Amino acid sequence: MGELGVTEEELYLRRIRKVVEVSIKLLQPPPSSCFSKNKSQNLNQKREGEREREHSRWEMR
Repeated sequence: MGELGVTEEELYLRRIRKVVEVSIKLLQPPPSSCFSKNKSQNLNQKREGEREREHSRWEMR
């Protein structure tokens, strides 16, 4: 079933290595530029929501 000349153990170890490599990539924090972009995007969405709430308060009066 496996590749020729490759033992079951080698295939198993390769699989584990792949999982470890992917896990390490996922655990690394995103580049700072990406983080600050998301942060400012979230702030803008928050401000927009506050503006809409403020606007609806004025309409109720």
